[in-house]
Amino acid sequence: MNVLTRPRPKYSDEVSKAMDRVLRKIFGEEAALFIYKYLEKSYSLRQDEIGEKIDVFAEGLGQFLMSGAYKRIQY
Repeated sequence: MNVLTRPRPKYSDEVSKAMDRVLRKIFGEEAALFIYKYLEKSYSLRQDEIGEKIDVFAEGLGQFLMSGAYKRIQY
């Protein structure tokens, strides 16, 4: 069985690498890996696809960050 794949544009790989550097710098190694696992499980988005599916990445990261943002404020 012959599978046809289209080559990814070079900028797509560069975007994925840049986002990886930023995530690791901001959140640290462990948290970045946890974010990647969350995106893969919840959004079927692999780390190497971020540049191709930046809109999915943005939505997934936003949801991930919001999930821990809610807490009860007591006065």
